[in-house]
Amino acid sequence: MVQVGPNWANALKSWQCPTPAALSNGSCDPCGVNVWWVQRRQNAGPGSKGLTLALLCSANVLLQHEQSAQVPVLQDLIAQHLRSMTPDQKNCESADDATLPGNGILTNLHVTDLHIEGPVPQQSCIFPQLRELDLDGGSMTGTIPEFLTTCFPVINEIDLSYNQLTGTVPAFLSTIGSLVELELESNQLVGTIPPELSIMPNITSLRFENNLMTGTIPQSFSNLTDTLFILFLYNNDFEGDLSVVSGANLGVVSTADNPKLCGMVPASVRWAHGYNPHNTSLGMPCA
Repeated sequence: MVQVGPNWANALKSWQCPTPAALSNGSCDPCGVNVWWVQRRQNAGPGSKGLTLALLCSANVLLQHEQSAQVPVLQDLIAQHLRSMTPDQKNCESADDATLPGNGILTNLHVTDLHIEGPVPQQSCIFPQLRELDLDGGSMTGTIPEFLTTCFPVINEIDLSYNQLTGTVPAFLSTIGSLVELELESNQLVGTIPPELSIMPNITSLRFENNLMTGTIPQSFSNLTDTLFILFLYNNDFEGDLSVVSGANLGVVSTADNPKLCGMVPASVRWAHGYNPHNTSLGMPCA
């Protein structure tokens, strides 16, 4: 593995690799048998099943960091969820997934607001069953890495927001066919939105706000009418009109602070939650 900085190392200090054989069948499995399944509600737009299964990894370590008065509350909550779950709810959706609590497969990795520095860590590739990779709120630098396309064949969400990433949004992200949410806001990304993103069959959320991006919304985005629900463009330097998303079933948008956005505002944008034409020329003819 590559060298990691002190903040990332601190975030992983409770993980043991290789994992003791008594705790897991895997060679590097920080969850081991100490996992707890939690049933929670989720609102993720069209296509959402409304109910997801998440797990808390290394529960004993987590409890040690809670205030003592809160520990019983957390323990009771976990126990309550476990009691209320049916066997079908404990099972995952496909045959190659974990089927029983406690087998140590990590599906959701959230390391947020810990000021992780350096490049996007390739160490996360040790978890090929990830559905959610959330590394937001850090100090990561460099470009968006290509290993994201090969390490996580069933990934649904990639959140690299609120870091210091540079470069462009790479077209190779379009090869992640399972991706539902791509969150890249509040970085230092430049360049245009790659038109290849329009071939992603399951994408519902694209968040580019608070970057340094330019150009028009790709014409190919007219292909996303069946899936795209969230589109965040706020505070970039995008230009042109938004007619390419006129057929989309958008629920949430952000467009403000893009002075070169112009033209007629499609109903799909105007009536979406969050629409605000501040500091744009939306509603006015494009020059």
